[in-house]
Amino acid sequence: NFLISLHETTMDAMQYSKLRSLLQGREMPESMTSRDKQRLLEKS
Repeated sequence: NFLISLHETTMDAMQYSKLRSLLQGREMPESMTSRDKQRLLEKS
């Protein structure tokens, strides 16, 4: 799981929670695929 790997390597729990909220929120619709989400994360 990409997010878990990202969390373990670069983020503390609070930052991960914020990112997870963004992924689940209106900025990244649930219809987006995991690959799309990963691509957006790599851009930012």
